[in-house]
Amino acid sequence: MHLNMKIFHSLLAIVLLVSRCAGDDGKVITASHSATRDVQWTCPDPDAIFPCVCYDGDLDCSNVESEDQLAQIMGSSFPNPNFRSLTIDGNDNLRVLGAGDLGNTTYTWLDIATSALEEIEEGALSGSYATISKIFLRRNKLTSFPWEDMSLMTHLSYLNLFGNNISGFSNLSSDTLKFLDLSHNPLVTVEATAFSALPALMSISLANIGLTDVLPGTFVGLPNLCTVSIQGNYVAHLPEGTVQFPNCSFGFLDLSRNKISSVAVNAIHGFPHGGDIILWNNQLTVLEEIVWRPLLQSPAYLFLENNPLLCGCDIAWLVRNPILLGRIDTFAKCSSGELLVHLDPAIFDQC
Repeated sequence: MHLNMKIFHSLLAIVLLVSRCAGDDGKVITASHSATRDVQWTCPDPDAIFPCVCYDGDLDCSNVESEDQLAQIMGSSFPNPNFRSLTIDGNDNLRVLGAGDLGNTTYTWLDIATSALEEIEEGALSGSYATISKIFLRRNKLTSFPWEDMSLMTHLSYLNLFGNNISGFSNLSSDTLKFLDLSHNPLVTVEATAFSALPALMSISLANIGLTDVLPGTFVGLPNLCTVSIQGNYVAHLPEGTVQFPNCSFGFLDLSRNKISSVAVNAIHGFPHGGDIILWNNQLTVLEEIVWRPLLQSPAYLFLENNPLLCGCDIAWLVRNPILLGRIDTFAKCSSGELLVHLDPAIFDQC
């Protein structure tokens, strides 16, 4: 029964992350261009855009040889300058996407991946402020992004900057952004107010960014937030008011592969309809009732594999309650090697 619970919730979490956010390579998997599937798209004369190619409104400029060539192509007079998407994949020639380089073309989807791109200038996407909904800039060499432009993009819902060289950013502002991936960037620190002006935000990943501390309030006050990942960092303590999921049908919090040894009371708040809290591969030694009972009763499911739990009287409240114990990872072990689910409740009678 316990094993089935773990498998079910792990698979559910994976499905939610894939559908809401990003996979291991940071690429969002979703129905392609679903919001614009009924629009009739046209392509320009192939000779006018070579070496770019176009099919049904999807423009691929992966083979452009320079910034100047891209600007020259986009500056052409097209019968219809409105495209569904622009893709540049595996290009080692384009290092700067400058203001004006895209001419008067517009897009709903921008995908630049595994390229030498280092900079996107402020205003480079100005022609698409009213149309762009998804921006994927994965595994490039970006050191920054035109953050101030986000508030001007009135339909932006996805921003994926997975695997770049971004070391900092200002407080973000967008009324429409739902999914944000800043993972695998050398950010190290994140201000407590960084996301407070993102009221539509549902999912955020800060995995593998070198984070050492999470400031109180960082993931609080966001009415639609349901998924947070800060896995693969160096966080040792979760202070009060770290994460709040106020309205979720299913909350998902991934704290795995950190150095967490202590969690404050009310550090994690919410889970009104349940969810998963992943704490694999941390340094927890005790499970304080005042911290974890409210969450397990919500009911959240707690995954604790590879933590050096001492299994003293601090877990008597848990082991003696089969319902709450049933919401614990079945592979969670005491530092002595015994599985929590196999502990005899009678040994805690003297606690």
